[in-house]
Amino acid sequence: GNGSGSGSAGRGSAGREASTSGIALATVGGRGSSGGSDVSGALSPRRDTRLDSFDGGSPEREAAELQLMLSGLRKPKPISIDYAIALTTLLLMAYSTAVKSTFSLIDCVHVQGLEGRYLFMAGTIECYTPWQVILIGFAGFLCVCPAIVYWIGEQKRTERSSKAWVAVLRTLNAPYTEECRWWKVVLLTRRLLLVIMAGLMKDTPVARNVSMACVVLASLCMQMWLRPFRDRSVNIVEALLLMALVVVAMLEIPAAAFRTAQVPLTGQVKADVDVASVIEIIITGVPAVFIVVYIVHQEWQRRQQRREQWQKAVEWIDAHKDLGLSRLDLMRMDIWDPTTWIARKPDGTKEAAAAAPVDGRSDSGRSSDEDDGGDDGKRGEADSGAAAAGGGLATPLLAPPDDRRRQERLRRLVSRGDDDYLLG
Repeated sequence: GNGSGSGSAGRGSAGREASTSGIALATVGGRGSSGGSDVSGALSPRRDTRLDSFDGGSPEREAAELQLMLSGLRKPKPISIDYAIALTTLLLMAYSTAVKSTFSLIDCVHVQGLEGRYLFMAGTIECYTPWQVILIGFAGFLCVCPAIVYWIGEQKRTERSSKAWVAVLRTLNAPYTEECRWWKVVLLTRRLLLVIMAGLMKDTPVARNVSMACVVLASLCMQMWLRPFRDRSVNIVEALLLMALVVVAMLEIPAAAFRTAQVPLTGQVKADVDVASVIEIIITGVPAVFIVVYIVHQEWQRRQQRREQWQKAVEWIDAHKDLGLSRLDLMRMDIWDPTTWIARKPDGTKEAAAAAPVDGRSDSGRSSDEDDGGDDGKRGEADSGAAAAGGGLATPLLAPPDDRRRQERLRRLVSRGDDDYLLG
């Protein structure tokens, strides 16, 4: 994710120190709710650079990769987040339809033999009545919607931001690169211009088609120059679709010119126009079929990868039966938070429960600062020393379920953590 910055680097360096001193990975039930959704929603093994903090082929690396594979199976997000994402997506998808319907209801023309202006869609309805004035105001609001979306997208997340608000920001910015996070505004502006041209330039079809072709061509040039989407395949598909729109708009110009000049389409001219219509159908139909096939293929690959991930997780758990880990335990592991790691004794028992050093302080130092008792601090020092003496053996373990003090310390750390920690 974009917000992990310095917090990720800090946890990565702590992870390297812990690996060299023999600190074993274990958790007390995972990170608090403030950061868990970021891990399950934004990380994936193929692009998470924090895996580099573990040696290749080590048990820590295996546990890290497995947790990332299974992170999507954590507890579901609050329903408010789903509603926020669904509402934002629905509004963005319905924008062009709302613009088209609104402008069609304020498109007024003169009617021969009658005074005033009348609605183009219904010649008996007079324009500029109170209900239409409201529509004109709504049309003005739709015209400034791209600016509103840009302002929302530029807002920064803070520690007080609700999860629903963070989800809205991600819906607006996540598909695009950091340099082009405003690209959603370009898409909305393009839709607005195309709908206005198609609706308000009915009397001049040639000028309408030329103008629409110019808008799409400008969008194509910007798309190929900036490549705003994070996914390379999405950039390619977007460019192909814009090329198809440019060709369709250009093919419509000759037919529009004949209709404007009121020249009947006969003979070879009619045949050429029919061929152009067939080409338009092919150009618009082939991308649609390609997109459907691509979506089905991606879904099949996702399910296949999911089955392979589960199989790998089951094999890994079976190979470590002596640890008593289950699938649920593996999903709850939080390898990115060194404060939840515990040391392992040289004899391989699970009784050690000392947290890894964080910010140059030992678990005993942090315990004394938080008034958790001297006994717990002494136990942390002893177990950390035992782990360091035992060599680099590191295996994912679960902290004892009755370790109330450790869980309480973790909750306090989350509650007072910095922005990077809280926001993932």
